[in-house]
Amino acid sequence: MTQQDLQADAVPSGESSWRGLRDLTGHLLRLGHLRAQTAFADAFVGTGLSPIQYAVLYAVTETPGLAQRTIADAIGTSPSVLVGAMRELLDRDLLTRATGAGDRRRAAFHATPAGQALVADGRIRIARAEASLTGALTAPERVSLIALLRKLTEGEVPSAPNPEGGEYS
Repeated sequence: MTQQDLQADAVPSGESSWRGLRDLTGHLLRLGHLRAQTAFADAFVGTGLSPIQYAVLYAVTETPGLAQRTIADAIGTSPSVLVGAMRELLDRDLLTRATGAGDRRRAAFHATPAGQALVADGRIRIARAEASLTGALTAPERVSLIALLRKLTEGEVPSAPNPEGGEYS
């Protein structure tokens, strides 16, 4: 059987030959990521917050005094990725940096009252984004999706490969 015969068997007449992409986990996760980014952007319009900035504010609101490394671990990214996001939050007076208790070399981060207010407002916005993102699913399907995604993403978060060499997250 030739490659052309295999392709003819795999794609029914009138259907796109790209249909096979819809069976690839990585491709579907990429599409899901794009939809999640769009849902977040729509829900957070006007706040000036990126998803990573909201995650930082959320983490330090829930647990004040976290170190940068702990925040990175909590939200699933590397400390180097946080530098710009945290700098902007500090510049906007949404986040403060203080000396850590017991170790003057360790910085401890706290959300300011304005940052805490954004997190409170963000909970409502996140609920809208989640509803938009998973609206086509039943409640049991949403529970299953979350369980499967947790299983796929448990453990240390790897750095994303950079197609031009090196790493980025």
